[in-house]
Amino acid sequence: MGIERTVFFTSSVGLTAALAFSYGAYIGYYEVWPYPVVKEMKNITESLILHGDLVPLNRRHEAPADAPREDFTVHQADAREPGYYAVLGWNDRTESYAVWLYESDGDQLHLWSIDYAGIDPDGPRHGSDAPHGFHVLRDGSVVVGFDNGDVMARLDTCGQPTWTRTGFFHHAITQAPDGHLWTWYAEDHAYGHYQYIVKIDAWSGETLESIGLVEDIIGHSATQRDIFGIPRTFDFRWFHDDPPSKADDLFHPNDVDELSEEVAAVFPMFESGDLILSFRNLHLVTVIDRETHEIKWWRRGPWIFQHDPEFRTDGLISVFSNNTDSRGKSEIITIDPRTDAVSNPLNASAFAFYTRSRGKHSYLPNGNLLVVIPEEGRAVELSPSGKRVIEINNVYPDNPAYNDDITNVKWFAPTYFEQVPACPPREGIPTADAR
Repeated sequence: MGIERTVFFTSSVGLTAALAFSYGAYIGYYEVWPYPVVKEMKNITESLILHGDLVPLNRRHEAPADAPREDFTVHQADAREPGYYAVLGWNDRTESYAVWLYESDGDQLHLWSIDYAGIDPDGPRHGSDAPHGFHVLRDGSVVVGFDNGDVMARLDTCGQPTWTRTGFFHHAITQAPDGHLWTWYAEDHAYGHYQYIVKIDAWSGETLESIGLVEDIIGHSATQRDIFGIPRTFDFRWFHDDPPSKADDLFHPNDVDELSEEVAAVFPMFESGDLILSFRNLHLVTVIDRETHEIKWWRRGPWIFQHDPEFRTDGLISVFSNNTDSRGKSEIITIDPRTDAVSNPLNASAFAFYTRSRGKHSYLPNGNLLVVIPEEGRAVELSPSGKRVIEINNVYPDNPAYNDDITNVKWFAPTYFEQVPACPPREGIPTADAR
């Protein structure tokens, strides 16, 4: 009996350990309860160790070794493209998220403080007031969206809302050729199944167009359902009161951009008005006909967990490839949609960067490339040869080894604004002098 009891006990302990390990792996992979609690405890512990304070996830990052310890650095003055840089990120001095505006010489001209409580007094249902998408309009107002907030809003030059829209208007906000705005929208959750591409009137906030991912694009044909890897028997569902797990986040759409009439001339297989879309969790980039919802072109990879596909003026498509958890280095990959020829123009340069999530890139009129690297807390403008021209670091003032978060940076031409944004000093409204 002694031997039998020992064997039974040992077997029970081994089985229990195996089940516990399996359940732990299941929790970690699918992010089901108690994963959120464990993750939050881990984040709190790491924050206290690193900063001696409770710093929300993605609000502060270790600065790269080659990053200057000043907010705005001009590396090559003669290679600059004159204009303005609007930066969205955490402003430690005002203790809020904000957008601030630089001239190309580094002078800060204006700051819009983003007061989420002033936009949505009930607070974000999913616990984060961090903005993600934004755009600055010609009159100096700013439109912002929140992945895990409940609103999108247009803020005047003093940061006060002029209109708000309830719902999850998440990820990128891009400007259409007619001046209005494209973004992704979901009623129940930014990472749920039912997602909508919406065009928003920038001045009123009204919806001008809407395209359903499930209803119009995937449901367009059996072929398009196959492109998205959806079985015929799969049932899409809503997540009104039950936030989706990692496994439920089938698509993770994160960008939409419209092909303009001018650039369409170098894309003979597309037409002006076509939309380029990014689906991070599928490593999928598609171009669709805006009217018929037919997929005209699609590729899975070579990018990995990508963001921000762009129609370039030379007939190529460029993609910000995060390479999440795989290579330790993010990339800008270009592809010719006519031949599928792939290139990586920064491979030959000495500049390296990495951000596990988010990330943006854009090309300036002189050919410079502006790369936004959120998890390094910086944005770098590179010459066509890959040399740094301008660098923006959101330096954490209390410990220069860290940068505060930068979510996005957008460049605007010198003639873009009707007048340089300004706000009369008012009680409780931070000005540019606050940074």
